[in-house]
Amino acid sequence: MRVRLRKKNEDRLNQAWGSSDHRTQRDRWSSLKNHVAKSAPSSDKLSVEAIAKKYLEKARMKMMDQTSDLSSGARSAEGLLNKRAASLNAREANLLRQEEEIIKKLLEQRALLKQELQTARDEYKAITEKDGSSSQKIDQKQIKLDEQEERIRSETDDIDNEVNTRRASLVS
Repeated sequence: MRVRLRKKNEDRLNQAWGSSDHRTQRDRWSSLKNHVAKSAPSSDKLSVEAIAKKYLEKARMKMMDQTSDLSSGARSAEGLLNKRAASLNAREANLLRQEEEIIKKLLEQRALLKQELQTARDEYKAITEKDGSSSQKIDQKQIKLDEQEERIRSETDDIDNEVNTRRASLVS
């Protein structure tokens, strides 16, 4: 009975292995090899290296997407900085124009003061050349002229200092 059971088991194994010849061990292994070879991936299916490359490529692409997200964030921050820089440059240009206008007005004011002084000198000269003017009137005019000259010199010096300071600030 044992022999019969053993033979039955061998037959079952051989059927499972796909071999009808159960006498040689080699036949069993060759049928197993054939079975494995049939179930192995064909050339259309990916090899282990190809699968690894595929996953590495997916990981690389995912990493590139994250990098591009970071890059786009950096680009938007850079764009914002560029806008702020442009705004600051525009403000600075506007301030420079205003500064130039102030300097121009100060120089005009200085020219008006000098013109006023020259007019006062011309009046004094006209009075002194007139024969009918009293010496007291001439002395009063002289005192007024001296005071006016001193005031105008002081104001023109202040204006010159202010102009020089503003021009120096424009250069630096």
